Amino acid sequence: MIGVDGGGTKTEAVAFRLNGEEAGRGISGFGNVLIDYREATAHIIEAIRQSQQGLEPGKCLCIYLGLAGIESADPEPLTIKLTGEFRAKVKIVNDAVIAHAALLKGNDGILTIAGTGSICIGKYRSRYDYAGGWGHLLGDEGSGYWISLQALKQMAIESDAGLPPGPLSRALLKELQLKQVKEIKRFVYSSTKDEMAALVPCIVNLANGGDGQALSILNQAGEELAKLTGSLYKKLGFPQNVQIALKGGILQSIPYVQDSFTSSVKQKIQRARFVTEDVSSAKGAFYLALQEMNDQ
Repeated sequence: MIGVDGGGTKTEAVAFRLNGEEAGRGISGFGNVLIDYREATAHIIEAIRQSQQGLEPGKCLCIYLGLAGIESADPEPLTIKLTGEFRAKVKIVNDAVIAHAALLKGNDGILTIAGTGSICIGKYRSRYDYAGGWGHLLGDEGSGYWISLQALKQMAIESDAGLPPGPLSRALLKELQLKQVKEIKRFVYSSTKDEMAALVPCIVNLANGGDGQALSILNQAGEELAKLTGSLYKKLGFPQNVQIALKGGILQSIPYVQDSFTSSVKQKIQRARFVTEDVSSAKGAFYLALQEMNDQ
C-alpha cells in the first residue's frame, strides 16, 4: 500500500508492505491542489512512481492520499486519473486526517498542529471534527503567524504610548532592517504568512535571553492552542483519558509554547496523555488504508 502526504511545499509518497515495513519512498513538489491542480497532480504521480521503483508492478492494493486543500476542490478527477494510472484502489482525504492517524496510529484522540497556521483535528468513535484552521484573518491562534503578529502589535502599542522601543521591538527592527516603528505597516500588509512567521526565531532568541514580552507571547501561544484543543475535546465528548498529539514547528520545537500548552491542557483534561514523537504523515495513510481493508 502507498501512503501519500501532499502539502504546500512537497509531496511524500511511501510504499509499505502489509506488515508496515517501508519498501520505497518518493519526494516531489507541492501536492496542494489549490495552488495548481494540474501541477500538483503531476507531482503526486511523480512521487508515487518513485516510491514504486524496484517493486513488482501490479502488486499495489491501495493508494491512500492526504492532500492539503482537497476539501475545497473536487477529488474525483484525481481519483479517476490515479486509479487508471496505477490500477489500484484510491482514497483521498485531507492531509490533517493522515497526520492524525500517523501520530495516534489510527486510534481516537486529538491532534493539535501549530506551524505557520494552526488547527486541531479529533476523532472519536469514527467521527472526525475540527477546531481552528480558519486562516490568519479569522484565527490561527498560537501559530507562527499569530506569534509574530502579537510581537509587531506590541511595537505599535509602544509607539502609540510614546514609549521608546523595548528590547523585543529593537530586535525586530534590526531583523527587518527597518529604522522606524511606523515602517512595520508596509511589512505586515505586503508580506506572506510564511514571511511573517519567519520572525518567530527572533522572538524565541529574546525569550531565551529572559525578555518578558517575548516570553509572555510564547506562553500565550500555548494557552491559545490549549483553548482550541479544549473546545474540540468538549465538542466530540471525549473521555478524560484522551490522547493528544502535537505536530508542527511551533509546538514541537519551542519548549515555552509546548510547556504552556501541556500545562494549560492538563488544567482542563487532567488525564490527558501527550504524544510528541515525529512520525511521517504517510504512515498515517498506511494505518487508515489497513483499517479500511480489514473492515471489508
